[in-house]
Amino acid sequence: MARLAIMDNQTELAGVLARFFSQRGFEVQIAGVGEAALSLISLHQPDVLLLDPYPGSGHVAGVELLSKMQGLSPKTIIFIISAEIREEKKADMLQQGARRYFEKPLNMREVLQAIRDSLPAGA
Repeated sequence: MARLAIMDNQTELAGVLARFFSQRGFEVQIAGVGEAALSLISLHQPDVLLLDPYPGSGHVAGVELLSKMQGLSPKTIIFIISAEIREEKKADMLQQGARRYFEKPLNMREVLQAIRDSLPAGA
């Protein structure tokens, strides 16, 4: 069973995502934002991370947050989920190593397929 973490400050969306992916066989954890989220990612080393790189004021954001996540969990496949639509921001995230960038509102089936396509067979 693949382990999936969700790091998003929109708790309602995180809950919807958690239910959706749990019903499809994933072990899901909602990481939230801030230091607790960083600890959870570091400790649990998820297979996949759905990351909103803009968690709100007072937190590390953008490419810096993506880099931090990669440092804490280098084998984790990271998908960006964001309402940020500026092309240069998307390009920065992809260049930094995010697997794919999904704009909110999310097409859940598209995200699911991208995750399944990225995981090794049998995960």
